[in-house]
Amino acid sequence: MLIFPKTIQLWPPGTPDYIGFDSVIITPDMVGKRVAVFVGTEVKTDDQKLNTDQGNFKKLIVDMGGIHREVRDDTTVESKTF
Repeated sequence: MLIFPKTIQLWPPGTPDYIGFDSVIITPDMVGKRVAVFVGTEVKTDDQKLNTDQGNFKKLIVDMGGIHREVRDDTTVESKTF
């Protein structure tokens, strides 16, 4: 029996049960079409560094063709567009 059970929302409402990305090689028939690219943004203070898990996830994102960025000020997040 759980005492004081609580529901925790870890993702925004409507997020699919499974999320992720796939690495896609652009072929000639795809040229000129839009392709979604996974982007991961990590907000850190000036003296913070990525921990081991965050570094591993960054490597995965970049190795699969995604974009990973670290910002030192959360107001910068909205101004960074690709």
